[in-house]
Amino acid sequence: MRTTLSTKGHIVLPKSLRDQQRIGPGTMFEIEAVGNLIVLRPLATSAASCEWSDLIGFNRPDGPTRSIAEQDAAVFDRFRSRGGRG
Repeated sequence: MRTTLSTKGHIVLPKSLRDQQRIGPGTMFEIEAVGNLIVLRPLATSAASCEWSDLIGFNRPDGPTRSIAEQDAAVFDRFRSRGGRG
């Protein structure tokens, strides 16, 4: 596979590679120079890495009442939007 560095320093990872590695938008990477190589490692995320401060006020009591399923879906969506895989 090949890709090109843009004038803004962006590199596009081919879709087949993103799909194979389950890399989505917002995924953070560790970058390391190893000799003449540049190594990108996706940082593993898990539900346990979510901070309580990220969830405080997420389901405000002044809003509409939501079912447990709706709350679970909202938390999962928030997790995914931060690069989590699930």
